[in-house]
Amino acid sequence: MNFLLIFSLVGQVVSIQDSLLVSARRLIRNGDTTSALRMVEEFVEEKSDPEAYRKAALFLRSSGLKDKAYALLEKGRKRLGRDYLFAREFYIYALEKRDYESALREAMNRLLEGEDPGRVKREVLMVSRYLGKDRAIDLVRKWMKKHRKFSRAHAVLAELYLSVGRIAEAAREFELAGEGRANISLAREALQMGEPSVAMSILRGFEEKERDARWEFLMGRCFAELGEYEKAVEHLEKAEEAGVRGARELIMDIYLGRLNRPDLVLKATSSEGFDPVRIRALIRMGKAEKALEECSKCDTTQDGLYYCGLASLINGDFARADSFFNALLSRYIAGERVDDVFYFKEILMSGAEGEARKYFEALGYLLSGDVERAAGIARENYGMGGSLKPYFGYLWGNVLEKEGKWGEAFSLYREIYSKFPGYIAGECALRAYDIASKRLNDPALAKEVLREFILKYPDSSFSEYFRTLL
Repeated sequence: MNFLLIFSLVGQVVSIQDSLLVSARRLIRNGDTTSALRMVEEFVEEKSDPEAYRKAALFLRSSGLKDKAYALLEKGRKRLGRDYLFAREFYIYALEKRDYESALREAMNRLLEGEDPGRVKREVLMVSRYLGKDRAIDLVRKWMKKHRKFSRAHAVLAELYLSVGRIAEAAREFELAGEGRANISLAREALQMGEPSVAMSILRGFEEKERDARWEFLMGRCFAELGEYEKAVEHLEKAEEAGVRGARELIMDIYLGRLNRPDLVLKATSSEGFDPVRIRALIRMGKAEKALEECSKCDTTQDGLYYCGLASLINGDFARADSFFNALLSRYIAGERVDDVFYFKEILMSGAEGEARKYFEALGYLLSGDVERAAGIARENYGMGGSLKPYFGYLWGNVLEKEGKWGEAFSLYREIYSKFPGYIAGECALRAYDIASKRLNDPALAKEVLREFILKYPDSSFSEYFRTLL
């Protein structure tokens, strides 16, 4: 922690010109520390202001008397009647001793000394990593009860709530801090944490003139999450007109996944050229052969080859699907489609053709919106325990997610990665992590998933990625 002291003292070069401190320096060099300390006491009593105490403490610290320096500052707090004075000095001292509770309290005291709130927020969040976020929140709330509640303290508490996914509390504290009524980032975070009502409450606090294309996009997402799809499309169309990335894709997703109206997608797209959304709509309508025909127009792109292969799988033509997938892998070495292709090829190479046909039949039902039939096939085959059991389990987990059964989906994914190695284990662990962190709002459980997987499969490529999340 010495580097913290160094940075804290930049620009604070002490000019030891005061006669008492000059004399004290000589006494320390001659080994008479007791007399030197008496002179330092005389110095601060003569000046009787915070800067005198700071200068004297820095002098003592630079002379190797660190504990004496902080004892002097503590006396200064009592004599001057302000228990928050010298907060930055005590913050550094607490970090050096690894007394993180004291460090957090002193970081908050720095707000009372008028220090930049942004810096205090960052340092409180840093200390909270050592203390634990819940303990840090408790300490900040106690500090706020003891001291006057003012906007800068509310902003710090809001950041802590936000860091653990407690969106509603964060929104309330931002509002009290005067930062919540027009906070796009907070609304976005609320959506990611599965709190569309909170996000909408934040967005509705915007003034009319502040409601730009980003606002329209997030409001559309809120309505979509709340099941009000027509209102969602109304806002998203405005965002699309303004060129917001992702707006068109979300509109199409609402047509396909929420309203089950692939016909609306066909009306909104053209058969000229290649459009992945249109291909998805054709597959959803059970027109896999038509989808194959259209995506063959552009079967050299990653998306084109992928959808050609997917349409072939759903049609039951595994050999043709494999040829498209091999062509894709020969031209592209990375990307979301590449990961999906490896997953499908694992199933095709399993040697269990009967089970594979059942799997892709279920996948076809899932893509066409018939969740019940997809779930029935996946659940039945997972229970039968064949060679593709983990893949049926993963598909069943996807169905549970679509139904909003987050707890059941999490338990299923965890069971699969605990019992079955390979690529499927990594995919299941990734889904379990996402559910724990974003849907169950349980960061501790999310990290437990990562640690379990890394311990069980230390050499997996997924483990390399998961280590970066811890």
